[in-house]
Formats: sequence, C-alpha cells, structure tokens
Amino acid sequence: MKGNRLTKIDKFVNKVISVQEELVNIGRVVATQGNKGEVRVIPLTDFPDRFQSLKKIYLIQKGKEPLTIEIEKAWHHRGFVILKIKGYDSISQAEELKDSFTAISEEERIKLKRGEYYIDDLIGLEVESEQGERLGKVVDVIKNPGNDIYVVKNGKELWIPATKEVVKKIDLKNKKMIIHMIEGLESL
Repeated sequence: MKGNRLTKIDKFVNKVISVQEELVNIGRVVATQGNKGEVRVIPLTDFPDRFQSLKKIYLIQKGKEPLTIEIEKAWHHRGFVILKIKGYDSISQAEELKDSFTAISEEERIKLKRGEYYIDDLIGLEVESEQGERLGKVVDVIKNPGNDIYVVKNGKELWIPATKEVVKKIDLKNKKMIIHMIEGLESL
C-alpha cells in the first residue's frame, strides 16, 4: 500500500483544490454491484471496517486526476466492501470506476500501537548492523505466519526476520533500522 503525492479534485464542483497531500490506497474497485451504481471493492487494508465510518474518500484512476467522492453507504458482502457513492446511480456510471483505487489521506490512517508499523513506512528504510555496517534498504515486506520478513537489498538480497531478537531499533524519523546480525542471517 504505497501513498502517492496527488492533487485533490472536487468532482461535484469541477474545481482543483491545490492542496498537496499524501494519500494511502486502502481498496481497489473491481466490479459493479447491483443496479443502483454501487461498486465492489477489495480491501487493501488490515482495517476493512473503516470503510463504514468514512464519509469521503479519494478515487484514483489511471491517467486521471484523483477525485474526492462522498460515500452514501458502505457494507461488507462476501469478502468485499460495497460502496454506494454519491452521484453514481447506474451500472454504467459505476462501470467507469472499475480498476480504480480508493485512498485516504495519511492523517486518516488508524493509529497503531507502539512497535507496530505500516509497510509503507518501512519501505525505503536504511538498514545497518549494530556495528554500523550498511546492509541496504528495505524493499519489501513478506507477510509470514510466524513473523514478517523484511527484504533488504544492496546488490544482494538479505531476508531479515521481523523479531525483537533481530530488529533492535526502527527509527522512522531518521529512516533507519538497526539489526542484530545473528548466525546464519547472511545465508537466508
């Protein structure tokens, strides 16, 4: 879920609002639902219930300026979130939204507990050993049943288990992660 620098557009007054804001994708429109303009969304968030409390959302369509849209109603149906969007009242209107992403502002993200991080915040962190050796940058996070794996690249790929034993410090402000090099870590 990467955020993008985008300019908001208010669809109903056709006016560009010149506010730069960091947006975070939380869903993808994959189909229409019903015949009254509803859309089916695959949630791209660990907090899919949040859709029901949102009053507005940003719609990001490839090659177009993002839209600020109002949500009339949201509900869950068979693993999807169904959205009824204000001003979209037919299947043909809803069809235009297929393959677009739904996003929120970074400030609207749910506050995490201490020691929890959004993947977006981890990607790009510089990784160093406790001895100060530069190991590379976090380029991916692999969700794993036991613990997540941080994929670090610097010419070669290094997989870092996201455990307290290995990851000693995550400093988002300075974009740095300090790890303890345990035996065999280089060969993972």
